Amino acid sequence: MSSWLDSTVARNRRRGVLVDTNFLLLLFQGWLRSDLIGAGRTSGTTESDFEYAAQILHQFHTLITTPHILTEVSNLSKQLRGFDVEDFNEEFARRVPQWLEVHVEAKSAIGADGFEYFSLPDTAFKIVAMDRRPLVLSWDGPLARQLDEAGVDVVTLGRLRTAMDSD
Repeated sequence: MSSWLDSTVARNRRRGVLVDTNFLLLLFQGWLRSDLIGAGRTSGTTESDFEYAAQILHQFHTLITTPHILTEVSNLSKQLRGFDVEDFNEEFARRVPQWLEVHVEAKSAIGADGFEYFSLPDTAFKIVAMDRRPLVLSWDGPLARQLDEAGVDVVTLGRLRTAMDSD
């Protein structure tokens, strides 16, 4: 990893890593079957992207998520061709209990600054990111940009590729 990514991970290790829908879907694709990588919502991603993201996750004790993100990942995964629902549910049930699931009520998210620009899951994600200040993995451009401008460390897909390829 690049020195930038090493220092970013080290700075956030105690606070955990908050993973957005697309990165989490990519991770599940890789954990289940590598031939699913790049399908559906993760179009354009590669096995290397999965490996890079998994490498970052392995450096954290706490993976943070929200019920909104988990619902999106579960729903989107079932739209993949060649996808086995039972395999996904088994992997989901094995991994999710190990993570810190932070609940943000819909009424809180709807009343939050910026809701008019983002979806409910993205607004809840933003609230968790701003409150906890973990490392954020997101390739949602507007959301990543807003968090970055607010001083939250964000690793986008592009930053991840650049950092990992600089080795």
